[in-house]
Amino acid sequence: MKPERLIVEISNECNFECQMCFLMQKNGSRQKSFMDLNEFLKMADLLPHLESLVFSGFGEPLLNPEIYEMVRFAKSRMQVNSNISIQTNGYLLTEEKAIALIESGLSNFCISVDRLAGGFQFHSLNNAEKSFQILSKLKEQFKNLTYGAEIVLTKDNLSELLEILQGLLSFKIDFLIISHLIPSSQSLVSKVAYDTNNDASVRIFEKWSKILYEKGYSFEDWLDVAKKKAAENVDYNLETHNLYKSMYEDAESIGLTLNLKKLMEMDNEFLNTVESLLYRVKEICSQNKIKFKIPAIHPRSNRKCEFIENNCMFVSVDGDVSPCFFLWHNFECFIGNLHKKVKKVSFGNINLEKPIDIYNGDPYKKFRETVTKYEYPYCYDCNFALCDLMELENFIYDCYSNEIPCGACLWCGDLFNCVI
Repeated sequence: MKPERLIVEISNECNFECQMCFLMQKNGSRQKSFMDLNEFLKMADLLPHLESLVFSGFGEPLLNPEIYEMVRFAKSRMQVNSNISIQTNGYLLTEEKAIALIESGLSNFCISVDRLAGGFQFHSLNNAEKSFQILSKLKEQFKNLTYGAEIVLTKDNLSELLEILQGLLSFKIDFLIISHLIPSSQSLVSKVAYDTNNDASVRIFEKWSKILYEKGYSFEDWLDVAKKKAAENVDYNLETHNLYKSMYEDAESIGLTLNLKKLMEMDNEFLNTVESLLYRVKEICSQNKIKFKIPAIHPRSNRKCEFIENNCMFVSVDGDVSPCFFLWHNFECFIGNLHKKVKKVSFGNINLEKPIDIYNGDPYKKFRETVTKYEYPYCYDCNFALCDLMELENFIYDCYSNEIPCGACLWCGDLFNCVI
């Protein structure tokens, strides 16, 4: 078996200092600045089988002066209908650089745009405007050129989203990717525009909440039941207890748990506003024949890992091979206001082994097989979240005895998106 999509980090440096970027976490896990050409050449055996090669990662790829040689080498060995992309803030892109990249074989540019205007603390449309003007002009010369934008959605840019989109439309973009924010610090938790209760749990909660209120009760009655159950002092004949029990049994019948406190605290008015806004974005994209990837507002219970399902391989700047974006680096995050230390998963290093041997090695194969069974817990719906099994950096196994940390990942729940 061979990987079909390769995502390579060739730079660990950036010309921006975005406060929501994990590159700002100085945790000692990223000590090397650039991947050199000789290291990149070690992935030669992978290239003929690839559908897609993406230059991405925590750093800015355009800072690596050898990117042109890397693109040229890759294109000379990849299939005719394959695609080479770059994820960039676009600020360093000039017409000369763009032409050099395109003529070397790069065909797709994804430029980060998170606000209408601003300096180097976040990606803004005014910073990226020059890049889009260049690409729009070059599209007449290079017919296979495609380009678009990725937006990280937060409470800070919700009110600007449609105006940003209108600005992007003026540059005739081909695609739009929107992803939610993964808070890299406690201060960013309040900025998220999603809820971590999964969609099926929300539907069950709403169903039984309606029944509860129709019978003249309120959430306070359920909270009272929960407190008495914890103290083993509940009256099992109470109608409120029976409704509470039925709701939980409903969830358990499809393998779900419910975090009652979190479900009660949902800001439905805000979430409905976000959902309506994203629906409008989809309409505009469809009307303008723009491809789009738009996130949900709740994690989906029917999980799908696009990294594993699409046979992706991630290679970091130091040559380590990882299975997905979530486990590509060591970092800390605060999804759902819960502190999570993520330790990168590496199955080998391209400087020590052949990449194809790493991909087909038993540990990597076992990981892929376990992921696609989707038998791990929904950690953010658990009343004990995050437990010491999942919170700590040195993960061993989850509460289902799985040796993969995917229960605490919401990429497979359709909240986060990226170019692959």
